[in-house]
Amino acid sequence: MGDLSGKGGSFVRKRWASGSSQQVKGGYGFLAGVNGGNEPTGRLVYGNGFKVAMTGANESTGTADFSLFLRICVRPPFQQKTCTPYFIGPVPWISVKENDLVILGTGR
Repeated sequence: MGDLSGKGGSFVRKRWASGSSQQVKGGYGFLAGVNGGNEPTGRLVYGNGFKVAMTGANESTGTADFSLFLRICVRPPFQQKTCTPYFIGPVPWISVKENDLVILGTGR
């Protein structure tokens, strides 16, 4: 990835991992076991409402496709909030070309 300022900042040479083929553990509470406890690799770019994952890349054309993945959260009476992993999806979101702007979020 490049840097908007062009000065070789902290995002230079960073890469997105494929959310189509790479899974990570997710969720918490008793719903964490849904979908085997796995969710696609991605980022919570706009908060924790949904996860953004790269679902396709084509190096020969210099394009990448991003999708959204959702989860279900509940707060049972007298218990802590529990959430499934982000596994509902993919919901197609955006496609980008080389040198397009891709928002990464804060990483929190």
